[in-house]
Amino acid sequence: MPQQQKTPFAKKQYKRVIDFSGGLNNKFSPFLIKDNELTDIQNMNFDEKGTLKTRNGYIRHYSSPFAAGPVRGLYNYRKSDGTSRLIMAADDKLFYDTPHFYKLYDTQADFDAGTKMNVDTASSHGDVKLANPSTPTFTRDSVAYKTDGTQVASGTPRFETGKFGKAIMVEEGTTNIFPHSKSFEECSGTHIGDPSNSNGVTTDVGGGWKLATHYNSATIKISEDGGLFGSKRLSFIHDGSSGWKGAISSAWSIVAGKTYTVTVWARANQASTKSFSNGYAFYNYSGQKYSFTWPDGYPTDSQNVGKWVRGICTFTATADESGRVYLYGLTDGEAGLIIDYDGLQVEQKPYATSFIDGTRSAETLTIPTAGVLNPQEYTVEMWIRPSRARSAYLNYERVIEFYGTSGFSGVWLNNPSNSDGIAFVKNNGPKVSANANWNANDWIFVAISQKSDGMHLWVGVAGSQLIHVSNTNTTPFNAEVTKILLGSNIYGNQTLNGLIDDLRISSIARTDEEISDAYNSGASLPWDEYTTYKLEFDGNLNFSNTRAGSWISDVIDISSVSDKTSGMIEQVINVPANTSLSIYTSTSADKVTWSDWALVDSTGHILSPANNYLKIKVKFTTTSFPTTPTLSLLRVLYDNTPVAQTLATGLSATARYQFATQNDILFIVNGENVNKKWDGTTFADQAGSPPIAKYIRVHKNRMFLAGNPTNPSRLYFSELGDPENWPVLYFIDIGKGDGDKITGFGVLLDNLVIFKTNSIWVLQGDSPSNFVLRKVVDGYGSVSQTSITNVKETLTAFTKDGVFFFDGVRSALASEKIEKTIKNLNKSYLSLASAVFFDNKLYIAVPEGDSMKNNLVLVFDTLRTAWTLYRGIPVSEWVVWRKYNQDILLFSSSETGQVYEFGVGYSDDGNPIEAYFVTKHFDFGVIEQKKLVRSLIAATSSQVSADTQFSISFFKDQEPETPSITINSSANGKLSVTRIIPSVVGVSMLRTLAIKGKHVSADKGGYFYSVTIEFTPKGVLI
Repeated sequence: MPQQQKTPFAKKQYKRVIDFSGGLNNKFSPFLIKDNELTDIQNMNFDEKGTLKTRNGYIRHYSSPFAAGPVRGLYNYRKSDGTSRLIMAADDKLFYDTPHFYKLYDTQADFDAGTKMNVDTASSHGDVKLANPSTPTFTRDSVAYKTDGTQVASGTPRFETGKFGKAIMVEEGTTNIFPHSKSFEECSGTHIGDPSNSNGVTTDVGGGWKLATHYNSATIKISEDGGLFGSKRLSFIHDGSSGWKGAISSAWSIVAGKTYTVTVWARANQASTKSFSNGYAFYNYSGQKYSFTWPDGYPTDSQNVGKWVRGICTFTATADESGRVYLYGLTDGEAGLIIDYDGLQVEQKPYATSFIDGTRSAETLTIPTAGVLNPQEYTVEMWIRPSRARSAYLNYERVIEFYGTSGFSGVWLNNPSNSDGIAFVKNNGPKVSANANWNANDWIFVAISQKSDGMHLWVGVAGSQLIHVSNTNTTPFNAEVTKILLGSNIYGNQTLNGLIDDLRISSIARTDEEISDAYNSGASLPWDEYTTYKLEFDGNLNFSNTRAGSWISDVIDISSVSDKTSGMIEQVINVPANTSLSIYTSTSADKVTWSDWALVDSTGHILSPANNYLKIKVKFTTTSFPTTPTLSLLRVLYDNTPVAQTLATGLSATARYQFATQNDILFIVNGENVNKKWDGTTFADQAGSPPIAKYIRVHKNRMFLAGNPTNPSRLYFSELGDPENWPVLYFIDIGKGDGDKITGFGVLLDNLVIFKTNSIWVLQGDSPSNFVLRKVVDGYGSVSQTSITNVKETLTAFTKDGVFFFDGVRSALASEKIEKTIKNLNKSYLSLASAVFFDNKLYIAVPEGDSMKNNLVLVFDTLRTAWTLYRGIPVSEWVVWRKYNQDILLFSSSETGQVYEFGVGYSDDGNPIEAYFVTKHFDFGVIEQKKLVRSLIAATSSQVSADTQFSISFFKDQEPETPSITINSSANGKLSVTRIIPSVVGVSMLRTLAIKGKHVSADKGGYFYSVTIEFTPKGVLI
């Protein structure tokens, strides 16, 4: 009997296995494989950490089978219009699936069919992005002056302090008819008064002006260090001496019956309590005399110190006369007081406009209507500041004019003789008016809107209550309206003569609440998705960098969709930093009443109520224009309830079918019947007398056929771009005379790869003139067309020796680790092998044992380069399908006329999934040494919201499997740690140990994280 030698100082040791990502390895001894490899596995796979988990199951695609026999062909027929149909072959028939509803927006014409609001589809065809509206056109053919005296060049707008930031001035033209120096630029000199001269002392300073004093010593001079409107000004410098002080112009003439307005600007350096002399705009000693008034107060008033204020005098001449202008200092002005004058202006009109030293042309501000004005429904909002009170306005002075040839449309101001006040007029007829009053330089909010119930006008004066008036006229603007004028008519007449600020034009009728909020907010109006034009006038005519816009689709009829809750939206977008793009939907039963816009969820799912009609709105925003979000493609998808319908009958009931699409037409081959075609409507024979073929492929816009019964090694090809044109010499014999036949095609690295049973060939080139055929692999090829599939940058195929990967030059056996499984396949039926690459896994359905149909799925995880086995899945062929905006994996049945959706739930069409694994046989480092196992610890959890169970059993020293023990796994992925007593399962003393874990809860899934073995080495047999 062998003697056992005791090992001194034996300590407890641990063997922990937490990574099973090595997968199945049944080629080598269960003692020699890696710790993370498995000797057996079924219906389990691995996550990114190597945790084992039960696979998902499958569900029926159709409620009942559509054929008695198995499916012998499966294809996803996709057309360029976006429709997608499943094509199935079973019995002697072809079937097609009810198509998904699909609406594609991809071209400029597609997007132009919708409603665009401040978005552009033309500059980049097929893209929708925020538009850059045409800038307004400002005209003035002369220089002009701002109120601070700054001269601006011809054609340059004048921006003054506005309601929010800056505002733009729009003013009529005028001529300053004062015949002498208007701003003292032509004057020069100084007058110092003589207190002893009672008759007055005068000094001629040129430019038609004289300076004079009477019994005082004040100084009057032409200051040359800057004026309000040039480099000079008239200055009265007081020294405290009392007496008359004046500047007198040379004579100028007035005409009886004519109305004149004379203005002058004055400034004081300090306040004075002394009486201010108004001065005369026109003075004839024995005739007419007209004095200035100072509506904003005297320059010597404390609130005006240091400011230029304007004196004004409007009069109508009663006779033809000549007179002079008199400007005064203070009779008793305090020492140190300086009063300056500048900018004398005489206009032949009943009101004043801004200063000009000659002639100022009229100003116009024009906005184009294209893409800006929606004649049927719109809102225009703006702030204006008229320079005169209502009482000083004539009738019909423009706020805004929609220019056309059929009469006036827009907003005008009227004086008190006309009760309209501020009126919104359309087509020279219908109008609404607000009898509002205002003072000079009051800020007035004006908004107009055309709604479905009529015309609306809102007016708010200087913070007073907002006035709202309306009528029921719904007639749109005349069609010839081509431009919008702000503050004047097209000729620069009937002018606002004031400031305009914060203009917003919208393509919708804003609500009463929105208008009220805009008036009362105290803030500039925002640019939102309904805004077509927004000008802030903050020192320029540019648009804000903060923009918004929207695109709304045409009405989409989804009444034929059976599942109106399945709507999804896919999009191709580009959203740079500081931009956003949001997608909304609205639905209707009758195209009259629509639901509120609802944002699609993060997966693209439509959340609007299920209904017969759909509209889509895409909202674009940016805070840094011209950076803009871009929409390049938008798809609307609805899933109909799958229904298989018969496409054709009387075909082969035994052949396998292959499919290809070219020019939107589906082509069908089976090696027995004449090749067929279907365009979605008409089923017919393929024209052009192509050879009968088993295999079909479209490559480089040319159709290739092979598998002809008479010439099984011949490759046929069509004319370029025409799958129904087959020249008689368009063929290549592949390995002619080698006794082998073509078994399928693949495409790799822009080359056509041709497989035979015992060789692989590559065809390079794109026409008969440059085709080059090379034999790249000899000794093996492919046994099945449906096993050939692309896996990343390689092709894979099932050969007589197993699964090979081919990179275009070299090939490598990938199934070496599952050699035992490969040897147990039914070699006589490997032509049924079917493969697909999906979600980083290669799935290959094959017949196992004596089966004459596929009953085993080999699964190769390309991320972990590991194999696992799935059983209970009767796959004839695979196809990737689109559902709910996601790619899913379908397979057709190898048993009956049914298609299944794989990867759903934890049962196989209601049947339980038997999932288990067996680890390697661990020897704990020394196989000949006995070990005392003190405890076994398993870590598991459930994949679902209910507890699940694993049964754990063991293989001790390669003896039969021990009885199992059941452990519980907590719901929702919560970790369960279970200690197993070795003596209970009969594994206390051993040399090697393998663990088997079997998931035993039906309709549920489980995770197996790790197993830890606590043991003590006990000795070695010698």
